[in-house]
Amino acid sequence: MRETVLREFPDLRKTGPVRLRVRIVRVEGQNKPRLDVRKYIEGRIPTPWTRKGIRLSAGEVDALLKIGPQIRRALSAQSRLPHQARPDDGGKGGRTPGRHRVRGSTKTAKSTG
Repeated sequence: MRETVLREFPDLRKTGPVRLRVRIVRVEGQNKPRLDVRKYIEGRIPTPWTRKGIRLSAGEVDALLKIGPQIRRALSAQSRLPHQARPDDGGKGGRTPGRHRVRGSTKTAKSTG
């Protein structure tokens, strides 16, 4: 899948060799350009983009911008709260100190000494 870069914007993040790039691209076989936000890793050997990214159409960008204030408020609120169960961890809220999973059951770690 070949792409043509129509416009590049300043990187959103630069951490060592990792770049979070924002570009407008046209993908071969598709009529309309897309917003491409993608992680790149730069090194001595040229590395292509990683699969860690997203491509959005103009309509999807509009929808994202419309809910942008809600997303910002939710992010701000979450940063002020203590750790809670999140949907991506199955509702477990992370690991409980002193407990670990063993073959489908939960065991309590015993101290030695």
